[in-house]
Amino acid sequence: MKKITLTLITSLLFSGCATTKITPEARNQLNQTQIAIKSQPIAVLVNPCLLSNELGKDRILNQASQLSSEKFIQTLTQELNQNGVKISEVSSPFICGSMPEEQLKKYDYQVDQNTKRTTVSEYPFLNNKNVVMNSEQQKAILDFYQYTAKTSEISLNNALNKKKQLAFPILDEKTKNTLKDWSKSNYIFVVSINGLNASVGSKFTSGALGLGVTLATMGAGAGLVSVYMPKEGQSYDVGVYDLDKKEFVWNKSSPLKGNIFSVKNHSLEATNILDPLFESQKE
Repeated sequence: MKKITLTLITSLLFSGCATTKITPEARNQLNQTQIAIKSQPIAVLVNPCLLSNELGKDRILNQASQLSSEKFIQTLTQELNQNGVKISEVSSPFICGSMPEEQLKKYDYQVDQNTKRTTVSEYPFLNNKNVVMNSEQQKAILDFYQYTAKTSEISLNNALNKKKQLAFPILDEKTKNTLKDWSKSNYIFVVSINGLNASVGSKFTSGALGLGVTLATMGAGAGLVSVYMPKEGQSYDVGVYDLDKKEFVWNKSSPLKGNIFSVKNHSLEATNILDPLFESQKE
């Protein structure tokens, strides 16, 4: 199986799991982020990337990725509305948008169940059901995905190699301004839907940035945390990106439930996506 890199390493700002107690200081920071994103409409950007490995034959599940993106957007939109957050724009322009071009073009895909498999020949891989932006905006979002992927890679390197710290990339002003024009906001909810459906007998290795393991860097100087996903490797990452600060002000990673790899019997379940940014209402 080809080497697969995660689309986004999540920066868990306050806790790595729902059971971790949040300090008053951390709660105060979360509340400040709440105020900021409720003060203006925010944009939602979703990057689905569902893959299958069938005895060495790697495939992008573009239809399942599209369905998962649509259903996650519905669920997230509902939660945002319930918490008083208004939405300016919603888009999911690419499938596997964070994957490097040379890697993406090694995968097969099917337009639908009635067509033959073919190798990906164009980059980026457009989500034809959700491309509602011009070419300049598409390029800015693609550059943003590459920027966040590189930032995550360097975060991992710096956490593992204290003696050789690498400089972080800087989001260029043109990309930032184009994203601001598109989003009509200073804030973007950035979502990554990740999944690998490995068939019986298929082998893959879980390592740094490998499928099956999410390596998350924690904020405020905390150490590296490994979050082991289910065998099928289905999860989501969600974060709030501040375009003025050029950084994520809140991030979270969680398992994703449901039959997300299926087209005929597709289902997706994600609850309390915004917890602990917005505390879930418990009975």
